Formats: sequence, C-alpha cells, structure tokens
Amino acid sequence: MRLAEAYARGRDEGLAEGRADAADRHAAELAAARREAETDRLEFQRNEYAQLEGAIRSGLKEIEDNVGAVVTRILTPFLDKQVVKRAADELCKAIARLGAAGSPGLMTIRGPERVLALLRPRIADLPVKIASVDDKSAEVVVEAGATQVVTALRSWAKLLASLAD
Repeated sequence: MRLAEAYARGRDEGLAEGRADAADRHAAELAAARREAETDRLEFQRNEYAQLEGAIRSGLKEIEDNVGAVVTRILTPFLDKQVVKRAADELCKAIARLGAAGSPGLMTIRGPERVLALLRPRIADLPVKIASVDDKSAEVVVEAGATQVVTALRSWAKLLASLAD
C-alpha cells in the first residue's frame, strides 16, 4: 500500500509540476506573443503616421502653390501698373530737371505707348519741346542732347513674368 501511495503521490506531484511548467511556458509564450503584437501594432502606426504626414505635407504644398499662383495672378497686373506709374513719375521729374538746367533743345522720348500716355499730360506744361515716339520697346529713353535717361522696365517685366510662371 505504501508503494501504491508513494506512486500515486509521485504521479500527482509530477502532474502538478508538469502543469505548473506548462502554465509557465504558456504564460511566457503568451507574453512574447503580446509583445510581438504590440511591436507590430506600433510599427504599423508609425508607417500609417508617416504616410499621413506625407499626404498632409503634399496637400499643404499644393495649397501653398495654388494660393501663391492666385496671388501672383492677381497682383501682377497691379504691380505692373504701379511700376509703369512710378517710371512715369520719375521720368517727369528727370525731364523737369533737364528743362530747368537750361534749354536742352528738342527732347525725344521713345518707349511703349502705355508709358508715353501717362507721361504726356504730366510734362505738357513744362517749358521744353518734346517729341514722343512709340517704339514698342520695354524701356523708355529720354534724350536731351548728349544726355539719356533710361528706365528699367524690362527687368521689372522679367521679374513679374518669372513670378507668374
């Protein structure tokens, strides 16, 4: 009987120990699987966030480009008009200075009609003789004897055109 009891007790203890080992192994495997699942989830989130960030950056860049193009398209005619107005103002002052320095004789003004049209009424009352020539060039040139006054409208036109591209 003792032998049978010892055998039964040994078997029960062995089973209990085996079950405990199996439970420990199962718990360790379960913990490893959870860590791996968490790592996979975090990796997936990082990739999704990176894709989302890329899409947002791309969208914002597109919005920036579109807004910039619209603002340029709106402002370019205004800036062009202001540059021409400023050139006409400065030419009027230069012609007045040339006329005040003595009789320069006949002054010739060559340039685009849009600038000449702004300039004519401003210089009409000055005590100088003026001949204007629409020569379709970008620059306006005022010649009084050996003196020349030249605008820089071409460089402004190029700059405004580059902004519109």
